[in-house]
Amino acid sequence: ALVRVLFLGLLLTACAPPAAETAVPIFPTPTFAAASEFRGEAFLISMEENGYAHLFLYSTTGQPILRLTNGEWDDIAPAVSPDGGQVAFASNRSGYFDLYILTLSNGETRQVTNTPEYDSAPSWSPDNQWLTFETYDGADLEVSVVSLTDTSQPPVPLTEDDASDYAPAWSPRSSAASRYQRR
Repeated sequence: ALVRVLFLGLLLTACAPPAAETAVPIFPTPTFAAASEFRGEAFLISMEENGYAHLFLYSTTGQPILRLTNGEWDDIAPAVSPDGGQVAFASNRSGYFDLYILTLSNGETRQVTNTPEYDSAPSWSPDNQWLTFETYDGADLEVSVVSLTDTSQPPVPLTEDDASDYAPAWSPRSSAASRYQRR
């Protein structure tokens, strides 16, 4: 695999010193050609810098840490696509935590969900065509799935329990999620 995913944001945030009064980025701005050329083992992390969480790519082969996102919002819960070319993540850049996809080759970001509910913890289907995620339904967290190929379809709830359902993970051996399509 081109990239192995580990979410170390909580650990790194807990170990980070308090933000300075003047916000000065400590990592360079995104260079997406460099992101697509990362070789070997790498970690995708969400790390707080100057009061906001952003996505970074860290290689264990000695390459410098590479910033993937930047702005006055939080980008959290990154998940690399099975083909290694995209990153799904949650961000509050629109005012609410919604899901986004970042294409590593060119830096293009597209919004996947658009609700006032909290959407986070994306997990890719093995065929790159679906995301499962946790969403707040007003009472607790539930799990939903959304098509990435047919954006006219709204997310489909998979759970509707009184207890919280969260942190979904797609099995790497799953078949396409066509059974979740609305008929």
